[in-house]
Amino acid sequence: MLIIFLLTISADSLYLSYLNFSRGFRYEQAGNYRDAIHCYEKAKAYFPENYEIDYYIARAFFLKGDYQAADQVIASIPRKDFDCYQLLGDIRMKQGDIIGAVKAYQRALQLKSDDFLIFHLATILESMGKLHEALNYYEMIREANPEAALRSASIMGRLGHPRAVIEILSGVELEENPDYYLHLGIAHDQLFQKDSALSYYRRFLRLDSTNLSVLKRVIDLYIQLDSLDAAESFGAQALKVSPHDPDLNRSLGYLYYKKEDYDRALDHFLVAVGINHTDAYANYYIGRIFFERKQYHKALGFLKAAIAADPNFEDAHLYLGLVMLEGRKFKEARRHFYRAIRHGFDRAQGIYLIGLSKAMEGDLEGAYLELKYAFTLNPKDLKIISTLANVCDDLRRYDEAMEYFQQVIELDSTDAVALNYVGYTYAERGESLQLALHLVERALEIDSTNGYYIDSLGWIYFKMGRYERALKELLRAKEIIEDAVILEHLGDVYLKLDEPEKAEKVYRRALELDPENEGLKKKLKSLR
Repeated sequence: MLIIFLLTISADSLYLSYLNFSRGFRYEQAGNYRDAIHCYEKAKAYFPENYEIDYYIARAFFLKGDYQAADQVIASIPRKDFDCYQLLGDIRMKQGDIIGAVKAYQRALQLKSDDFLIFHLATILESMGKLHEALNYYEMIREANPEAALRSASIMGRLGHPRAVIEILSGVELEENPDYYLHLGIAHDQLFQKDSALSYYRRFLRLDSTNLSVLKRVIDLYIQLDSLDAAESFGAQALKVSPHDPDLNRSLGYLYYKKEDYDRALDHFLVAVGINHTDAYANYYIGRIFFERKQYHKALGFLKAAIAADPNFEDAHLYLGLVMLEGRKFKEARRHFYRAIRHGFDRAQGIYLIGLSKAMEGDLEGAYLELKYAFTLNPKDLKIISTLANVCDDLRRYDEAMEYFQQVIELDSTDAVALNYVGYTYAERGESLQLALHLVERALEIDSTNGYYIDSLGWIYFKMGRYERALKELLRAKEIIEDAVILEHLGDVYLKLDEPEKAEKVYRRALELDPENEGLKKKLKSLR
């Protein structure tokens, strides 16, 4: 700052003022603020009308750390310029009066534009959470200052404008700045452009390889993309940074779960739970692994812990219901299935499981009603239709069962159970025997050693009058499984072949297996 000397003062006073000012400036440059202040004050005494000297006195007090004295001197200056307001802002910052500092800096910028002060003011406003005001100042200098562009991009990202982030940074060259890649990675991530996000995150990690947050995000993105080997590679890198981080171990547990390496998955999930026992997802997956291993007693505790951590966790309720179902605790199972539905689980699937539990409990009518409802919700679900068909058969609603099994075949022509059922039912009715034969033969192509399917084949030949072929197939079925129905069919064939003694023998054995069978009793009585 130039000192304007008034011509009205004497030459001696002017010289002495200049001399003391020069000495004070040298002291200030050397960091001797006490002597600098003394000399500045002497210069002021020789030239009291020069308020510019007051600025230097205030600045020396500021540099000395005497902010109150600096404030008092600045306050005494009647006409403040840019430098005075900038210094006043610095004083207010040191005094903890951030709002006062902002006002002083803004007043300074009204007098003169200054890129450094604009950036400084923008960073203060950003730290105060006044993002839009900060953004306005960053935008003033964005083209000339790459760091300002980076800060603008950061704010745009926080305001939820990822496309603006990409636009701002597209014209900026900050290739050695990790934040440049980080902001671009986050922006593409927010736009669900996972490949682009990963590209920038990887570049960021080349400059900052130990950033755990970015490492974890990269792992999660690779898992989402099913690039499990890449996820595992970054997982190994992250474990070197923080081997006991619970979120990292949960992500790695899920990674190994997807890779079907359940032992390693379990290890990582257990680390996560050991550090944070309220980790709902880690508890859930531990419970799920134990469930899939049929270790239901172990699964139970972890699934309960998952629900305790998150009562709305639908999948945890689902699997806890399945555990209860395996333990034949049907009411408890249904309670959790209902809760799973309430918290977002597919209603058709939930109602199906409720119907299944009632069927397992022996409440076939209740099961029928639930399964019919599930069918109305999802009439194309094979599992629902097949179970409903079987329940109809158990309820002796054979026509309805036949109808549902035919629907199963329409949806899945390789369902051996449905193929056999429809074929056998046609045989029982004595209808469409050639079609029945075709259906059962297809079932046997899928499961060639199923004794019940072979029995159906023999029974169709019986209905066709091909008794020798029927005998061959029924004897083959009998060798695989000893069943009352198969034996009864075999007895019927022996009668047709005029071998009543053999018929009586197999009927008696069938009655031993099914002592309440009135039809068998009548057949035996007729042979006496």
